Amino acid sequence: MQIAIINYESVWRLEKEIKLWNPSFIISDEGHKIKVHQTAVSKSMHRLGSLSRYNLLLTGTAITNKEIDIFSEYKFLNPSIFGNSFYAFKNHYFCMSGYGNYIPVFKRELEYEFKQKIASIAYRVAKEECLDLPDTVEITRYIELEDSAKKAYASLAKKSYAELKNGEITATNILTKLLRLSQLTGGFLTDDETHKTECVSNAKLTVLQEMIEQTIEENTKLVIIARFKSEIKMICKLIESKKAKYSIITGDTKIDKSK
Repeated sequence: MQIAIINYESVWRLEKEIKLWNPSFIISDEGHKIKVHQTAVSKSMHRLGSLSRYNLLLTGTAITNKEIDIFSEYKFLNPSIFGNSFYAFKNHYFCMSGYGNYIPVFKRELEYEFKQKIASIAYRVAKEECLDLPDTVEITRYIELEDSAKKAYASLAKKSYAELKNGEITATNILTKLLRLSQLTGGFLTDDETHKTECVSNAKLTVLQEMIEQTIEENTKLVIIARFKSEIKMICKLIESKKAKYSIITGDTKIDKSK
């Protein structure tokens, strides 16, 4: 048995070589990447699919946007299902609307027929059938800021409303004010004039410390997602104080894409 693994970006460039190699089985992984029928990659996959004896398409999102996405994928799999003509498919299953009639609207009266054709060669596997994973548990914790942090938040919000009412604020300034309010809930506040960042609350960090200690005690893994660099630095210091190992990824992290 001979196997070739090729990324989508190379398929159309290597189409002649692939044809000469004459594969009898082509698997399109993440098949929704060929959903747009007129791209060079999709056209190449259609041509190769027509020469292959067996075709298989794998995807968790066969229809990522509208029902019209399915045409290109099924043209690769088996064009006898929806035909070879995109325009015939579109005219049969969709009405065109919007300015210039560019927006396809699915004909709901044909939904049963459409689903039957899709199901004729499709097999759906649920996550529960593939993976033995525990149920996802979502816990939301509400954390109350210290009185001083509450006053700082209220003062910043009041000042923002006053500036907005007096017409002294621009769209850019509004976004900056919202950013500062968000930053403050994380425990820090940056002065827009001096650009100095001050720690104004430890409320969230105190709760996070308990989670980190529990993770260390249970010898499990923990992912912490934070928005501001000041928060991230403080979290790193907290983890280091617990003598725990960690990895950090930020916009400053350099990744070797050649590997």
